[in-house]
Amino acid sequence: MKRAANKTAVKTEDGKKPFMYSRIYDSSDVNEAAKTAFDEEMDPEELKKQRTRDWLFILIGVPALIGLIYFIVMISKR
Repeated sequence: MKRAANKTAVKTEDGKKPFMYSRIYDSSDVNEAAKTAFDEEMDPEELKKQRTRDWLFILIGVPALIGLIYFIVMISKR
C-alpha cells in the first residue's frame, strides 16, 4: 500500500522539512535559545568547563530526580 504524500508540509529556508510538531510552537524561540545557550565569544577553555558542568548536572541531577520520585512513591505506599 502506497502512502499519500504530505502536501501540507512546508519546507524551511534551508530546504528541510520541519518536524511534525512545528505548527504547535514558534521555532524562532528554540533557535534563539540555542544561540544563547553558550556564549560564542567564550574562550575554548571556559566553554569546555561550562559544558562539563552542564553534563555533570544532567548525569547527576536526572538520576537524583528519578530517585526522589521513587522515594516519594515508596513512602506514599506505606
